[in-house]
Amino acid sequence: MVDINWQILLVQTGTFLLAVFVLWKFAWGPLAKMMQDRTQQIKNTIDEEKKKLDEAAASKAAYAQKLEELEKQVTEILRQSAQDGKKTTEEMIRQAHAEAKKILENASKQIKDEQEAAMVQIRRDTVEISFQIAEKILKEKIDAPMRQKFETEFIGKFERHS
Repeated sequence: MVDINWQILLVQTGTFLLAVFVLWKFAWGPLAKMMQDRTQQIKNTIDEEKKKLDEAAASKAAYAQKLEELEKQVTEILRQSAQDGKKTTEEMIRQAHAEAKKILENASKQIKDEQEAAMVQIRRDTVEISFQIAEKILKEKIDAPMRQKFETEFIGKFERHS
C-alpha cells in the first residue's frame, strides 16, 4: 500500500498555507482592487456610451424635426413662388391687354383723324375743281370775295349732304 510520510505532508501543507496567506495578504488585495477598478472603469465606459447613445438619439430626433420643418418651409416657399409667378404672369397679361387696347384706341383715333383730314382735303379739292370748271364755263375770272362766298355756300351744302 501507499506509504505516507507524515512529516513531508505536514511541511508541504504548512508551506502551501503559508503561500496562500502571503498571496492573500500581498497579492489578493491589490489584485482584487485592480479587478474592482477595472470593473468600475468598464461600468463607467458603458454608462458614458449609453449617455452618448441617448444624446445621439436626442440629436437625431431634433435633426429629424428640423428636417421636417425645413421641408415644410421649402414646400411653402415653392408654393409661394408658384403663386407669385402666377400673379406676375397674370399682371403681365393684364398689362399686355391694356397696352393692346390703348394701341387699338390710338390707332382708331388716328384713323378717324386721318379720315377727317382726308374729307376736308377732298372738300377743298372738290371746291377748287368746281371753281375751275365754273371759270371755264363762264370764261371769266372769279374774284377773291366772290370765290370766298361760293366756297362757303358750296362747303355748307356739301357738308349737309354728306
